[in-house]
Amino acid sequence: MKKFAILLMILLPICIQIKAQWLPQNSGTNNQLQMIQFVNEQVGWAKGSYSGVYEIYKTTNGGSDWFLLYTHIDPLGLISFQNENVGFFTSFNTLGDYIYKTVDGGENWTLIYSGIIQQINDIEFLNSEKGWCVGWVEFGYLFKQTVDGGLTWTDKAVSPNYWGELFSIEVVNDLNFIITGSDTLFKSSDGGSNWQKIPITIGHLYDLQFFDLNLGWVKGYNINGGILYKTSNGGITWSQQAQPMRAFQFIDYQTGWYINNNLIYNTTTGGNIWSLQNSN
Repeated sequence: MKKFAILLMILLPICIQIKAQWLPQNSGTNNQLQMIQFVNEQVGWAKGSYSGVYEIYKTTNGGSDWFLLYTHIDPLGLISFQNENVGFFTSFNTLGDYIYKTVDGGENWTLIYSGIIQQINDIEFLNSEKGWCVGWVEFGYLFKQTVDGGLTWTDKAVSPNYWGELFSIEVVNDLNFIITGSDTLFKSSDGGSNWQKIPITIGHLYDLQFFDLNLGWVKGYNINGGILYKTSNGGITWSQQAQPMRAFQFIDYQTGWYINNNLIYNTTTGGNIWSLQNSN
């Protein structure tokens, strides 16, 4: 409690300057937190690292408290959970990218896929069997689909004339997909058979989350760090919500989190007001 109070007093003057009234909260760790995901208002995970050790943290009370769940020897890419039990994370080394799966909330992990030299930037599952991943391979982009829970993957395409990297994918439902590329937002409303291309004018967008084809959030960058943007018209225009930040996640139109270094922020107002949480 004393540690939290000191941090709050130090950071309170800064909070007043933050757009959309984001209030910093204590993570309870000095390690760099780089990604966060929740499956409901209570259960979520975050990844962090220090001195070559890569960690996954978990909360079961909405982010008020966090505990160290798992450590890994190779760098962690991304974390993607479908529910409180089933989840995936990617890892990488000089030999390529790997996908691990858990069925017990992250207590234990099994290697289910290892690829050639490639970079998996994002992975998204619609259910326990059907999922997609995007990223980069030599001379082009990576876009793959699985229908057996990640055991095997087949190549997919977004455009015959696009050769850049793909950064993030959002699967709204069986038909509606959204993918961010180097300078383009790709949208499909027919399960990926055809794609609409929307130019991106605010720089590269690396993470995204949509609840329909119109309302969503993405992460961008400039010289001051990560930026959280929001759109209500399907990516035609964007408004800035917060900076700096490393990663974010929403579980509905109102409830979300973002992290910056070892601080975790929570909102229940769609990003208008945020508060600091503890990850001891």
